[in-house]
Amino acid sequence: MGICSQIQRRPYIAAPLWILKNMGFQLDVWFITTLSKLLIFKVLKKNGTINKRLFNSVTRTTKARRKPSNGVSSVDITIDQTTAVWCRVYVPTYADPDKKLPIIIYFHGGGFVLLSPDIKEYDTHCRRMAKMSEVIVVSVCYRKAPEWKHPTAYEDGFSALQWVRSQVSTPHPDFPSNVDFSRVFLAGDSAGGNIVHHVAAKAGVSDISPLVLGGILLIQPFFGGEERTVSEIRFKHGKLCDLKESDWYWKAFLPVGSDRDHPSCNVCGPKSPAFATLTLPRMLVIIGGRDPLQDRQIQYGEAMQKAGKECTLINYEKAFHGFFAFRGIKYTSMLHYEIEEFVHPPTAEDKSYQGSTTPRMSTASYLDEVSRQGIRSSHQSLQFQQQHGTHTESAN
Repeated sequence: MGICSQIQRRPYIAAPLWILKNMGFQLDVWFITTLSKLLIFKVLKKNGTINKRLFNSVTRTTKARRKPSNGVSSVDITIDQTTAVWCRVYVPTYADPDKKLPIIIYFHGGGFVLLSPDIKEYDTHCRRMAKMSEVIVVSVCYRKAPEWKHPTAYEDGFSALQWVRSQVSTPHPDFPSNVDFSRVFLAGDSAGGNIVHHVAAKAGVSDISPLVLGGILLIQPFFGGEERTVSEIRFKHGKLCDLKESDWYWKAFLPVGSDRDHPSCNVCGPKSPAFATLTLPRMLVIIGGRDPLQDRQIQYGEAMQKAGKECTLINYEKAFHGFFAFRGIKYTSMLHYEIEEFVHPPTAEDKSYQGSTTPRMSTASYLDEVSRQGIRSSHQSLQFQQQHGTHTESAN
């Protein structure tokens, strides 16, 4: 990939009529984003502590389900008894049990402070990821600030990677046996995207064999700096990501006395390692056009491209921070399609259909049809694309 900035733009696609008529969906978005604005600084106290009782009272959690639900089973496993770090493992049950599947190690967002894999929105997100991309997902619950400050989240993230490595020789009884350890992906959103960057950088100078990192996916990664960017000022009261809230998280997470130019926050700053010195796999960075963090994310992707890294940036032009928590938003379906394509990149044989003269279906129509037909795997969706001449470039 060239070093010039190459950002693939995804315009907003009007939702299907049934969604526009579904006031329940609209109220869900309004309720959650409004509730977040009203309560966030009752949860995040001025003295640097958290009102956990209030937070727990307004969040929805769900249990793991060993019995398959909508084609996916899940189980909770403790990674480290000492630290109490645990994960929720999702397995697509419709897949051929003898077929080796890629694995995504996923780190949730929440400013290094809040949330966990059992939050309903994250459970749905990871369950859908496992089903649509035909992958095994390991969603990690790392220790949180302010009790556990930097670098605990990174240490727990790398420990999770090493734990997956240990499953090659000494598998946990509940860990799936059909993992392809040569196709391991790190993924995360917001603070989880930040963790992905730092864990991948450490993995690049560590022995993780026989694991092979196939790529890293950063969804609206949480980066910052002392100097305010244009998007931080413009969207300082953004949905699910308020600038004042972000500052609180950084103060809670970073070492005492550090500012936001610390290398963990300002990864493109002068205190951070040059990207050219890092050993990183190919990467996909998802940006939201109404996310106050977008300028930092674009800077990150462009710097990676300039350093010669294989980095694709995709901008969902009207997406707010954390949009994927809402299934009815069209960008959420688009995101899961991007993940599927990233984990299962088309081969030369797969791409042969692109020379066909068959008219191409728009990406919006493709996603609607995928939803209606229940197309579950990359192979099924490829077959559907071949029949209908669909190609993702139609969304640009």
